[in-house]
This record gives sequence, structure tokens and C-alpha cells, in this order.
Amino acid sequence: MELHSSWKGFIQFSLVTIPVKAITVHETEREVALHQLHKDCNQRINYKKSCKVHGEVKQSDIIRGYEYGKEQYVIIEDDEISKLRSQSDHAVHINGFVSADKLEWLYREGKNYYLIPDGKIGQKPYALLRDTMTEAGSIALANIIISSKEHLVVLQPYKKLIAMAELYYHDQVKEENEFEKYVEDVEIEPNEKELTRTLIRATEIKEFDIKDYKDGYREKILKLIDIKVQGKEIVAAEKSEEPVIINLMEALKKSVEMTVKQQKHAG
Repeated sequence: MELHSSWKGFIQFSLVTIPVKAITVHETEREVALHQLHKDCNQRINYKKSCKVHGEVKQSDIIRGYEYGKEQYVIIEDDEISKLRSQSDHAVHINGFVSADKLEWLYREGKNYYLIPDGKIGQKPYALLRDTMTEAGSIALANIIISSKEHLVVLQPYKKLIAMAELYYHDQVKEENEFEKYVEDVEIEPNEKELTRTLIRATEIKEFDIKDYKDGYREKILKLIDIKVQGKEIVAAEKSEEPVIINLMEALKKSVEMTVKQQKHAG
């Protein structure tokens, strides 16, 4: 069976070329789609493309433009964008390597790919790059064009694979000093810190496995849909009590006591 890839090209590392395919890591169709319907007849609501002058328009009549002033546009033609592209646009251009701990989490955009060798010829240089990065504890910063847009990406070894993650550019990330002024410098008592340490130790996850965590809201939506399809009565969930803000030390002590009790029952 042909493996479906979202991008196909090569990793360009100086004069070394590694043909690869990119497979999206995350499942993009997990969200339960709730369509908009007309309340009087339950028919789907359609969206038609239109302009203020001519009303509904065909797709072939639509062009693209950038609004540089109030309702003033400069038209950008597709062939003008094409001329900006080079023959090497199907490459992941590695700019250089840094230690894995140099890249802060806030630059990661969240779209991730597995890169796999495309054909026999790519296997050895792929493994060589992966293993060398692993041994050095390095990641590679690179540029790639996907869907007519240039992205900054990071390549990093992940088990037998090389993974690629899209990054935000620095000017897209809000500086933390804009918000640090809202966090006050407060005095913390030694016993408050010790109780917090105790609570953290008591709630430590000994054997962490991400597979244990499920999308509970999605499961409830699917259950609701199943109940509605079968024509059954919907039972409302029990209302939980609103959280009450109490004395910090009291809250810490009660939290530790409650956690210890839960651990005893679980044991």
C-alpha cells in the first residue's frame, strides 16, 4: 500500500542530500464535527462567496490581494508568487545545529511530522544524520516551504526516526517581560514551601504513560450523539461544587492529607 505523505522532498545538509517524505504526526480529524443547521427544517447552512457589488461569484473569478489601506488592495498574482520560488523549494535546508536544550518550548508551533527515507538511496545518510544528532544531543534548525509558505523548523531524532516540528519566528512570539509585571514578588515561608514539596512528592506519577490520558470531552460528545440517535433520554451530569479559596496553609495541609488517604485506599 502506498504510504500517504503530506510533503515530499529532501533534507539538504551542506552537499549531502537525503530524499524524504513527511508524514503528519497528529490525527487531524479527531474533532467531532457539529454542522450548522437551519432550526426550522434541519437543512445544512451553506456559505456562498460573494462581493458587495456583484453578489455571488465563481471560484474562477476570485483573485488575491493585500489590504495596505482601508479597502485599498494591491493584487498579487499566482505567477508572481511562482517567480519568487526557486528550484530548491522542495528541500529542508539545514542552517546549522544547536544543543537540544537551546530551543525554548514557546517557539514550537505544534505541527509535527515524521520524516522517513524516500527510497533505498536515502536510508544510509538518513541513519547517519539521525545517529550523529542523537549522540551529540543536537537538533537542526532549517527552513522549508509548505503550502506556499516558508516555515522555520527543527529536526530532531526520535527513536528510529527524524522528526520535524514547525516553529514560530521570534517576532511572532510575545516577550515574557510584557507580562511579568503582573506577577508580584511575594515572600514565601519555609513551611509553605516544605508542604508544597510534600504535596508534589505525594502526587508524583511513578509510571507515566501518555496513553493513559483520554479526551474525556470528546468521549462525552460521542456518547451524547449515540444517545440522541437511539432516541434515549439525556441525563444531566451532576453539578460539581464551586472551588472555594481558603487559607493557603490550610489548603496545602488538607491537600496532603487527602492525597495520603487516596494513596492508602489505592494500595
